[in-house]
Amino acid sequence: MNHEQQRLWDEYYHTSARAWKGFEELPLKLSGDERILELGCGDGKTMSAFESIGNIGVGVDFSLAALRSCKKRFFGNENLHFVHADAANLPFRNQSFDIVIAYHLFEHLDAESRIAVVSEARRVLVDGGLFLIRVFSIEDMRYGAGRCVGNNTFQRGTGIILHYFDEGEILRLLEGMTIRSISRIDRSKRYGATNLKRSYIEAIAKKID
Repeated sequence: MNHEQQRLWDEYYHTSARAWKGFEELPLKLSGDERILELGCGDGKTMSAFESIGNIGVGVDFSLAALRSCKKRFFGNENLHFVHADAANLPFRNQSFDIVIAYHLFEHLDAESRIAVVSEARRVLVDGGLFLIRVFSIEDMRYGAGRCVGNNTFQRGTGIILHYFDEGEILRLLEGMTIRSISRIDRSKRYGATNLKRSYIEAIAKKID
């Protein structure tokens, strides 16, 4: 766990009443019976996608401020639980979850930690379970913003590290799993009078039986 980055994220959530606004949509249909783990749950934007379906969901984050935001947001929902933990060292038994989600987590990890997080995701997934990833691509409008601290990696004004990916890097990261789908998603976002491009890479990988 990078304690300096943890401190910066705590500060970020303390000063942002709602860091990630809106609601998320998942690229697959849920039955309501799946056990879902989200790594780096933040303020719960992605968990809103299955809040009312009935899934048992667990959100993990190393920021206590983020977890407090989630607990407040989902107060009264007995199916959703929140755990303070490092995604590279999960406190769960082997094969505990049907789906593991990591949306915009890997951008903030160094190369060694990314490998450790994938290993932990595979460990806690059931055989045939699905791993959902979303990251910013090198085509994103914010690529290059901040101080360059490594290959495709930049430190923003907040001090938070942000790495941008291409598809090949994601495929290498998921070696040993079956790739069900991988694609780049480009969306136009308006900032004042200007349209700019948000660009993501989204992948679904299956744990090999």
